[in-house]
Amino acid sequence: MKPKTKIQVEVNRLAKFLLKPTQEQQDYAINKMFPKLCFATKSTAFCLECGSDINVKDINRNRVICNSCGENLKVEMSRKRKFTSGWGTMGMAELVTSMGYDFQVIRNFEFRCYYEKGEKKRVFFWEICQNWYEVKGKRVVNSRILSSYGNYNGDMEIREHNRLVYGYYTNNNSYNPFPDFFHPHSKFRPEYEKRGINYKVLKDIRFSRLVDLVNYSPKIETLIKLNYHNIVGAWESNIIDRYWNALKICFRNKYKIKDPNIYKDLLDAMAYLDKDLHNAHYVCPKDLIKAHDFYVHEKRKAEIGKTLASNKKKCDNVNPQYIFQKKKFFDLFFKDKEVEVRPLMSVHEFLEEGETLKHCIFTNKYYEKKNSLLFSATVKGQRVETVELCLKTFRILQNHGLGHKKSKYSERIINLIKNNIKQVRDLVIIRKRKSKKQKSAS
Repeated sequence: MKPKTKIQVEVNRLAKFLLKPTQEQQDYAINKMFPKLCFATKSTAFCLECGSDINVKDINRNRVICNSCGENLKVEMSRKRKFTSGWGTMGMAELVTSMGYDFQVIRNFEFRCYYEKGEKKRVFFWEICQNWYEVKGKRVVNSRILSSYGNYNGDMEIREHNRLVYGYYTNNNSYNPFPDFFHPHSKFRPEYEKRGINYKVLKDIRFSRLVDLVNYSPKIETLIKLNYHNIVGAWESNIIDRYWNALKICFRNKYKIKDPNIYKDLLDAMAYLDKDLHNAHYVCPKDLIKAHDFYVHEKRKAEIGKTLASNKKKCDNVNPQYIFQKKKFFDLFFKDKEVEVRPLMSVHEFLEEGETLKHCIFTNKYYEKKNSLLFSATVKGQRVETVELCLKTFRILQNHGLGHKKSKYSERIINLIKNNIKQVRDLVIIRKRKSKKQKSAS
């Protein structure tokens, strides 16, 4: 799009002077995103970093050091001679001042590695999107074109922040990627740094949303400065307000919340049971998982009774609404050699999943979450892990096996879903288009 306004013309000019990431910054991103691997069979092995052969006798506990490049490698059993990594995204924040404008620039770079036996790995990276935030609140997007399938193509130029290719309009998160992490050398405005905004906080939440939240509520600033930024990323503002007194007890006792989703489920269960959420005995348990399981179990008994029949009756009542919301995703099915992953296709399956794996997916009504899709992972027909995927950011929010512990297949399950995330994104986009057509027709 040709720059039209004065600020767009200035952004278009300044963007040409932004520097590419240094080699040191590129190396940091690659080491952060992509593990150093060795592919091995029973008789052969090679290093994916430099392509050199490795003696299989040197492998110990699935680790080996390459004699050629000296890298400490994780060993994976595979006959592949070539391998292409998935895309990883790094964010960088910079400050640019010119012509009376003071910009906070958020830049996003995509990286991918190509590996082949006998050759050094090849790295490809490019800048996909820049968001220029002016002091007075104006936002200018300088980006490659974003397709309706979530891919970036074309050249960097000024874009409308809510318009995709082919003229489709969408929400304000378009041209606002959620990077895997921000580089430590990112620079932020002094007023942002005073409020605790830095590269560490942005691994859990988008920059634009965080700035809005900090301006909206001083509680968010308190959470950030006290290092509870995982709460800011995982909880909505109304949940923070609801449990603010309990959080203040955590502050006072210097209690660290390792898993905000499990902790919220614990507070929900205790609130339902009328426990005193001003008491550190309840709010700051020494064993979070044990306390969670106990109170969720008590809530389960109080809410739906002990018999399976009453549970099934409740399932029958809410099942039609769940199927109406999620039926578009029911054909999804991902599989590798052992692991099979598919969505939970009825509320009855939520009940079975919760009973089998001893977690709160049914008790805490996860089937009512419109912007989440719950997957069940099985091995030889046995349920091993449940995964919650956000349908807005397409990020995995949480995954739990038996008793809220990760299963031994956890990493494979996560990679299986990530490698097929495009299928989920395509279904979400199709659903949005249909809803828009129905609204325009009515």
